[in-house]
Amino acid sequence: MTAANGIGWTPLQTAALWSSPHVADYVCRKLPADQINRRDNSGDTPLDTAAFELDRCTREVQDPNTPEATKERHRAEIPNYKLIIRSLLRVGADISSIPIEEDRHQRQLVLPEHAAVRRRQRQLALTEYATVLNELGPPVMAAVNAALAPHRSLAALLTPRLAVGPQEAPIVGWRIASYLFDMDAAQEAISEAIGVRHSGMARRVCAAAEHFVRSAVYQASSNREVVGGTADVGGQLVRVPQLQCFVVGGVGGRKMELREVVQRAILDEAAKWGLAGEIDNGFSKDVAVVEWGAVGWVDKGRDGRETFRLMPRT
Repeated sequence: MTAANGIGWTPLQTAALWSSPHVADYVCRKLPADQINRRDNSGDTPLDTAAFELDRCTREVQDPNTPEATKERHRAEIPNYKLIIRSLLRVGADISSIPIEEDRHQRQLVLPEHAAVRRRQRQLALTEYATVLNELGPPVMAAVNAALAPHRSLAALLTPRLAVGPQEAPIVGWRIASYLFDMDAAQEAISEAIGVRHSGMARRVCAAAEHFVRSAVYQASSNREVVGGTADVGGQLVRVPQLQCFVVGGVGGRKMELREVVQRAILDEAAKWGLAGEIDNGFSKDVAVVEWGAVGWVDKGRDGRETFRLMPRT
């Protein structure tokens, strides 16, 4: 998959050129990080190529002088190039590999039309990246639920068979099931299900999902504490939040749910590329602005002492 021909083209570069989204997505999932932004002999990355072709097809469809048969072919290719760009961006393709400015010497040699093409290509990639970010939330939650599914099933199987009271049974069943939980398998499942990798944002989101699963299995008392819901307090129904296993600012800091942490990572990434106004993913936009370096969790030792642990920064 990493072999290149005489002009430096790899299978991924070829798939990006010939509008093959399924091949591109498959190869993206198999390649290591250093191959995603690999340049050919002309200095182009696969993202460069896909964005160039998307721009070319779009312009020719809009050109009244383009034959109708060619337009029809391009209309079929445009969605494929968009899918390829999204696949590349999910696995860490670098948008800045599409330069919008040249160095001083090169600017004197580059035609203004070329600079305009590069700007259009960058914007096309950014538009697809907004889609990637908007689609990220549900897979994270689905990945967490999939990782917890074996644990929940075993706890549910054990609970009615335990010789304890009805209030204690879910707690005891949950704890017994935790001794058989395979965290390594859960981490692999989370990474595969979320689908983003090889980028700082991907590592943040995956780390948050993994910590939530670990906290749910080993620290929560039951599935009810994990999912939240409502509870009768003094005759009134009150909302019980989802497991809040993240803390901002150290011991005693504000607690956060997984959705908040994931949304914060998404909003930070969107702001980095000027896409903050494009995020509309169903998660609350009213998420406190916090520095990622201040987000972590609190461990409680056997002696009762609490220690603040930071989330991975990248």
